[in-house]
Amino acid sequence: MTRSISVLIPDCDDWSTLRVIRCLGIVPTIKTHILSNTRSPMPRFSRFCGPFHYHRSINDLDWLDMIKTQAKRWNIDVIMPATLKGILFVSRNREAISEIAAVVPLAKPEMIAKRANSICGQSGRGHSHAGK
Repeated sequence: MTRSISVLIPDCDDWSTLRVIRCLGIVPTIKTHILSNTRSPMPRFSRFCGPFHYHRSINDLDWLDMIKTQAKRWNIDVIMPATLKGILFVSRNREAISEIAAVVPLAKPEMIAKRANSICGQSGRGHSHAGK
């Protein structure tokens, strides 16, 4: 019998997260859980989305606490951020989050922010919130 894996996507605030949920959804042994600070993000309505939790975190400490609380509640095996904001946040808080569940391999926060800033600069956008 194959063991099921529970994955928490802590940053499901963007429509692009739907791609990640669909990819995970094709694996029958993965159950995807999502956290969002948006009441009705598009991925919430995907057939591949498992439990959904809306949170009103106003700062990083609240968001970290919500991730830990929901990871314990849902017996999460892996934390997998899907957006730049989430990847940077989880990378910065890897040690605290890994006490609760495994964290997918991520680069150091400085590398993520540097790369995000260089991409935004090359694309002509000229700004980035990744380093803040």
